[in-house]
Amino acid sequence: GVFRCCDSQGGVKKIYAGDQLSHLEKNPKLTNRLKLVFQSLEDSHEIEFRSTLERERFSQMATILRPGIQIWSPDLCPRDTMNSLTVIQMETKTGLDWWDNVDLKQVEVCASRTATEDVEVWMGTVNFEDEPPAGWPGA
Repeated sequence: GVFRCCDSQGGVKKIYAGDQLSHLEKNPKLTNRLKLVFQSLEDSHEIEFRSTLERERFSQMATILRPGIQIWSPDLCPRDTMNSLTVIQMETKTGLDWWDNVDLKQVEVCASRTATEDVEVWMGTVNFEDEPPAGWPGA
């Protein structure tokens, strides 16, 4: 998938690949606004939707375009599994008649039955005096 940034007349100003999306920021006060921030971190675009529901739909679809993302969706996980990989396929006709070609596109969704995931965090201190800390690499 791609994101197209368009001007007010509908002309394409810039195109971003779906895996270039760094993160989404939901505006807490204006619930119909969403900010897309791309990996360069210099490129961000705020979108105003007609409703909060439309913002949520777009947010969910944009989230699954990010690489290596896992979403909380117990309904997509088979009964006895904690995590699953679901493939969503979409057919798009390339012409107006029934005999025209059909493009098949697919997105893989990594779903989890739990709303949290394990994260490893290292915490420690560094001694910048004359002697390195005990067990410090190179000590």
